[in-house]
Amino acid sequence: MAASIALLLAGCVAPQDEPLAISEAWKPQLRELQRTVTAEFPTQVLEDLVITPAEYEEATNRYVSCMQDQGIDAAKVPEGSFYGFSMPTSSTAEAIEADCYQEFMDGIAVMYVSITTNPANEDFFALMAECLVRSGVVGQEFDAEAYLALEPGLPASGTVTLDSPEVTACRLDPSQ
Repeated sequence: MAASIALLLAGCVAPQDEPLAISEAWKPQLRELQRTVTAEFPTQVLEDLVITPAEYEEATNRYVSCMQDQGIDAAKVPEGSFYGFSMPTSSTAEAIEADCYQEFMDGIAVMYVSITTNPANEDFFALMAECLVRSGVVGQEFDAEAYLALEPGLPASGTVTLDSPEVTACRLDPSQ
């Protein structure tokens, strides 16, 4: 879970006191998230259907503190203007991480990153493919399906892999 969170938490952020400009395209997902989260902090954050940069920052701070309070050596790792997280790998650490994630970041982090990197809620895989084509690292025929082949557990496509600098740059800003 921590690895997938780290991959998802990279991008650009609005100024700390400005709420994200949330298009109507994200409102159904925010309402669904609002209905399904159960922990107190995420429920409070989603009350107004807006996730501010300050709320995202507070969620990540609480998440790391929760793990540290239980003896897990966890830290935030800046990745662009979002965060990845470093922590030891063990069944105990993973269980604590999962509990802390649900208590403080459930839905918030992924939704915040999604809204920030894809404000119009377009097909993310198509955006990534278009970005890689624009970057010149893949040919014009590269599409969302080809990008999906790069996802973990699936075969890589050509010389582009998920850890390629071009993929990382497109994840930070797929509109570049």
